[in-house]
Amino acid sequence: MKNCKNMFKFIIAIALLIVIPLVPLTVSKIQDDQLVGHLQVEKIKNEQSDGQISKLSVVEKLELIIDYENRGNNIITTTQVQDMNDENVQEIKTIINEQLETLKSLGILTNLNFDENYVCYNYTLKRYSNVENPKKSVRVYQVDFTNGEDIFNVMIDADTYLIYQYNYYNKKYNERIDEEVYIFESKYLGLSEKEIHKYLFKIADNYMYATGSSSN
Repeated sequence: MKNCKNMFKFIIAIALLIVIPLVPLTVSKIQDDQLVGHLQVEKIKNEQSDGQISKLSVVEKLELIIDYENRGNNIITTTQVQDMNDENVQEIKTIINEQLETLKSLGILTNLNFDENYVCYNYTLKRYSNVENPKKSVRVYQVDFTNGEDIFNVMIDADTYLIYQYNYYNKKYNERIDEEVYIFESKYLGLSEKEIHKYLFKIADNYMYATGSSSN
């Protein structure tokens, strides 16, 4: 009987010698898995927040831009210069061409042949946000193209791809080519006459000043 007890104690001792070194490894593995899982969730959350699409109306988005241009204290903006590699430039040109088809069907910018001769020389992504209500924000692409003679500047909604403002002019003669601007604002953007005077005219003036087109 005594020999059985001694044998049982010996087996337990051997088992403990095997199991005890494995406990820290097992605990560490569980902690690592929890940490990795936490990081993956955080990464997904960040990606979702970064790519969150604004649900504001056209008027609400324009109001944010105008408030900032009028030096509204509750509106902040961040600007990110985009990489002007072939893939990114081609993507933005595709977006512009799709919108131009809509504009041309409305009788707007019918003389603009936005082909491969147009070269992009400025490509930025700007976010306008209300500091008191972060859900009120709009992201816009501001891009500038030239074919050597003509300049084409556009402000495009990064979520809906709607063109909020365009400026098309000849560098040599400083001649602006604004075809059917009212149709652009009412038929294309769906603004009322009151909204056109309140938002688009101000954006046009600010955008012309920012791009320096009035001095070229």
